[in-house]
Amino acid sequence: MSISTINSEYARIKSVIIYLPEKDIFNFENVKYFGFKDKLNYQNLKIEISLLIEFFKKINIDVKILKSESQSYPNLIYCRDLFFSTPNGPLISKMSQESRVNEPEILVNYFKTNNIKMIDNIEVSNCFEGADILWLNKSNILIGVGDRTNIKAAKDISTNLLKYNINTTIVDKIHNQTQHLLGICQFISNNQVLVRTKLASTSLLNALTKFKYNIIEIPENDEVINKYAMNIVVIEKNTIIMPTNCPYMKQFYLNHKIKVLKELDITELGKGGGGLACCVGILERYLI
Repeated sequence: MSISTINSEYARIKSVIIYLPEKDIFNFENVKYFGFKDKLNYQNLKIEISLLIEFFKKINIDVKILKSESQSYPNLIYCRDLFFSTPNGPLISKMSQESRVNEPEILVNYFKTNNIKMIDNIEVSNCFEGADILWLNKSNILIGVGDRTNIKAAKDISTNLLKYNINTTIVDKIHNQTQHLLGICQFISNNQVLVRTKLASTSLLNALTKFKYNIIEIPENDEVINKYAMNIVVIEKNTIIMPTNCPYMKQFYLNHKIKVLKELDITELGKGGGGLACCVGILERYLI
């Protein structure tokens, strides 16, 4: 049985899981029910995700393809929300949205079928989502409490992970302009973090300062707000992939000595309210 190994947000990625829809499951009118901004074009979305998968394979990252026969779960394309990876296996989310509550079962079945071990002996109340939990360092995690993760679940996670020698810092409710903590901060090295400081809570900023992170302030411009320019994937230390058509933010990253390894079109992913970081479930990184 294989097990995910991860204890940071910035070490070199080893394997990811991505949902690639095999048929058009986006032909519905009630986009708001699913949290989408607009209707997605299936063929264009398939191209976007396929090019992302192709790129990962080109740089020797193992890509596991999540599949589902059901047409009821279009949000599976944002599978980062469905789990948080630990050195002892993935911790499966308990989703808050009615339209997503059954998605974790699909992921659990995939892990069982593919002999991927999940973390044992973790009892968590509703609700929490993986994109609200981030590694601060190899023995500390950060949990953002907001619309998708409540304080009861955060405390349950904190208590349960102590048995694995993982400590937890819980920060105040995150700004409702973003869905998850991941939308406000991205760790790019052992001492640098990108932060949308205008949206960040005082407790988040205090936690980052306590752990001696240098905060790189992300501007609130059109590229960040509407084009998901901070919805990036950190491939390895100070190295990212990001959306296309964000020239200001690309130069911003380069000015901060962050390498932009690839730019990818996310027009359709953006219509669903997410970007590259949301689409990529990170299973394994090299340990720090």
